[in-house]
Amino acid sequence: VEELGFRYIDTGFNSNETWSADEMETVKGIFEKILLYYFDCAKKDTGFMWGIMEDSLSKFDNIYRTFSCGAGTISFYISFSGNYFLCPSLMDEQYCLGNVNNPHYMTLFQKFISENSRMNKVESKKCHICKYEPYCTVKGCFASSIVKNGTIQKPSQESCKRRRFLYDMIRSNYYELQQVRASLPFLIQ
Repeated sequence: VEELGFRYIDTGFNSNETWSADEMETVKGIFEKILLYYFDCAKKDTGFMWGIMEDSLSKFDNIYRTFSCGAGTISFYISFSGNYFLCPSLMDEQYCLGNVNNPHYMTLFQKFISENSRMNKVESKKCHICKYEPYCTVKGCFASSIVKNGTIQKPSQESCKRRRFLYDMIRSNYYELQQVRASLPFLIQ
């Protein structure tokens, strides 16, 4: 990373994969090593923005936000054919919201989204007792909840596990992460 001169590094998870406990522990170990490297680079003035950590940290600082993005409430995605969708993760015909060539057409899924876009909390008891519930955005991801559980009221457990381990890292290193964040001149605060 240092030799290539990258200043923004992102990390992502395939939300369709299910990980074993051993695989999750391996990923946690890798992330812990990356975090130490991240702190070391910041001390040497070779800091970079780590996208997944910055994203998670900003969500950690933004309490009581119900939705993780604006999918279906303030944004949507248009396919080549003119069909529009809630999210790039839901670009299957069953989730089609309509077509730009027929703006008056309203699918059942679009009606579903319209009815639920004003929701300010999920009805998941597991979410309500979680220590990270005020910060969590997994509970507000329409796409993963619908694909994994068929409802926006029950968040994806895989996404939940991954987000909790990131929040655990943030909670344990919050002060240091804020220092790095403040030291990155190219990061818009």
